[in-house]
Formats: sequence, structure tokens, C-alpha cells
Amino acid sequence: MFATQVLFSRKWLLVALIGTTFLLLGCSPEYNWREFTVADGRARVAFPDRVQTETRSLKLDAQPLEFSLTTAAVKQNLFAVGYAPLPATLTPTQQTAVVEALLKSLAANLGVALPEKASQGEPFVLESQTVKPMRMVARVVIHRGYLLQFIATGPPNELLTTISDEFMQSVSLR
Repeated sequence: MFATQVLFSRKWLLVALIGTTFLLLGCSPEYNWREFTVADGRARVAFPDRVQTETRSLKLDAQPLEFSLTTAAVKQNLFAVGYAPLPATLTPTQQTAVVEALLKSLAANLGVALPEKASQGEPFVLESQTVKPMRMVARVVIHRGYLLQFIATGPPNELLTTISDEFMQSVSLR
């Protein structure tokens, strides 16, 4: 009976070790996901590494904005959340024009056309097949008086769908 218990215990130990090995292989040490609150608490998102934030003045559709960009990079992939408070005096038409200007800027940077759903606040994919192929998954919305853009970009062979999906699915508007 004792021999049966030892054999049974070893079997479960082996199963536990194999299971743990598979779990550890599934983790990527390069992507150390951590959640951050951005845009003065209007969004929470998981970044794959330490973040940096920079702010600069820019104009979108002739509207001056203080645009902040919180970024994290892993290898050649960049994950970013851009945000700017919108003037309270902007009409809905002007807000739409600001969103369209930002979307056109994203597409122009890659030299591609925008998909229809880009202006609907849903994630969309842009892919450039130039000398240096690039894939961008982006989402642009206006939420509680802020312009918000969420972007994951990198070479198509490095910015895997699972990674960009994890970033986009972590977005929580508050």
C-alpha cells in the first residue's frame, strides 16, 4: 500500500511539474503587463513595460490642444495612449472634425487609407507594406471631454495579434 501511495504521489508531482512548465513557457518576460490610469482618470489600460509621458502643444483641425502621450516600448513595438482635454466650447461638429484630423494623421503616417469603422470609436488595423512594413492597431474616441487615442504599433512579425489584442482589450473607459 505504501508503494502505491508513493507511486501515486510521484505521478501527481510529475503532472504538476509538467503543468507548471507549460504555464511558465506561456509567459513572456519581455511583456510585463501593468495597469495605469491615464487622461486624468478617464481611462485605465495595461502597458507591457514601464511608461513615459510627454506633453506638447499641437493643432488638430485648427484647434490648439495640450496633447499628452503615455508610451511603453518592447523590442520594436510601441504601445501608446494619447489624450487631450477638449475645450468646453467645441460643438459636436468641431469634436468630430478633431477626431477625423487625428485619424487622417495616423493613416498618413503609414501612407494608407482609413477603414470605415475608424471613426466609430472601435479598434481598427492599418498595415503599411512600404520598405519597412508596419502594423498599427488603433482606437480614437471622445470620452468625458477628452480626446483619447490608443495605439499599438510595430513590425507585423513582432506585433502579434495576441499582443495588440491584449493591449486593446485592457482599455477601460471610466
